[in-house]
Amino acid sequence: MKELIERIIGVQEAVNTPLDRAISKIEKMTDWNDHAGAIKAGYKLLGDKKGEKILDLISKLHMEIGHMPDELMTLRSYYYKDMMEKAKKKFSPEDYEKFHGSF
Repeated sequence: MKELIERIIGVQEAVNTPLDRAISKIEKMTDWNDHAGAIKAGYKLLGDKKGEKILDLISKLHMEIGHMPDELMTLRSYYYKDMMEKAKKKFSPEDYEKFHGSF
């Protein structure tokens, strides 16, 4: 019985890791079409302050203009790819797949 309880608790702890919580937040932002916010959260998870700031500026421009112009989407896509390259280097292959799948 003790072994069963330890296995169940271990599974619950594994689901509640900081990475899993961040991925859940990113998934929700993506579902809400807050793509710039999701990328910003990804940079935050990676500890990349410069990336966070750039995505914050993209979001502010988006709000100020009232829509997302093609040029801003291109810039956002560039930083999305940059973030994914950094994530691939930082995370294990399994964690990277979870992270990549959240977008």
